[in-house]
Amino acid sequence: MKKNILISALIISFVFIGCAKRNDSLKGFKNTNQSPMAIQYTKKRDLIYNGSLKVMVFGTYLNKISKKYETDKLDSFVVGIHIKNQENHDLVKNRFRVTLNNDKPKTMVKVSNDSDIVEIIPLKNQWADYYLIHFDNKKDVTELNLRIIHPVYGSVSLNFQK
Repeated sequence: MKKNILISALIISFVFIGCAKRNDSLKGFKNTNQSPMAIQYTKKRDLIYNGSLKVMVFGTYLNKISKKYETDKLDSFVVGIHIKNQENHDLVKNRFRVTLNNDKPKTMVKVSNDSDIVEIIPLKNQWADYYLIHFDNKKDVTELNLRIIHPVYGSVSLNFQK
């Protein structure tokens, strides 16, 4: 008798557990073919000033993760900037400079947070402003040092391999 009650209780427990809503801790990540490469070629750094976080910087090297940006002429990046406790995260208005191995960008264009290019990067901040930045490709260079420089808060480097 006790054996039948125990078996019935186990069966009912399995039924209820199987019907429960699934807690998917990875639901914020999209399953795309380029995700592993996108993770490898995405970096985040913080600008700390007087012991306090001032700016979060996100950078992704696009040449390795998107066929659209696979080229020998340009090195392309998406850079996100979030300035703590500030509404305006604009690179130019906030006096940021961006360099790649000490060279200035060829072009720098602000992109919408819901654009296709921002969608493919794995590490995003919904409050950041994002920029598509192109630099002339130097064929003999294999190590890329992307620097984001602020005149007060200092600079951070995001290093990538070609």
